Amino acid sequence: MWFHDLRKTALTAFAAAGATNGEVMHIAGHTSLDVASIYQQSLDSHLDDVYRRLESGGAEKPSADGGDAATAAALAALPVAPRMAALNALDGEARLRVTLLMDEPARSETVRLLLGEAS
Repeated sequence: MWFHDLRKTALTAFAAAGATNGEVMHIAGHTSLDVASIYQQSLDSHLDDVYRRLESGGAEKPSADGGDAATAAALAALPVAPRMAALNALDGEARLRVTLLMDEPARSETVRLLLGEAS
């Protein structure tokens, strides 16, 4: 076991607990999403929870309890590929609503990728 193994585990736990990419970057002292993503792993249980929320309609209609905000935070914490797959499963309006609620680093990255896919 190496020190960086512990670092990766800790950063993954922060992300799974709902820390945004920006928060994880701040904790780790990273300055770019590329570096930060090296230390984050997708947790199957967390990804399953995101998919359950999407399937139950948490991202498809606004709710007083912040369903869109919670979905946005959960998706922002995911690595890019599963985040994009989950967003692409939503209708266009829900995709826009959830993307706009993400923290700045995740929103910028996601919009850039969505626009790249549209062209």
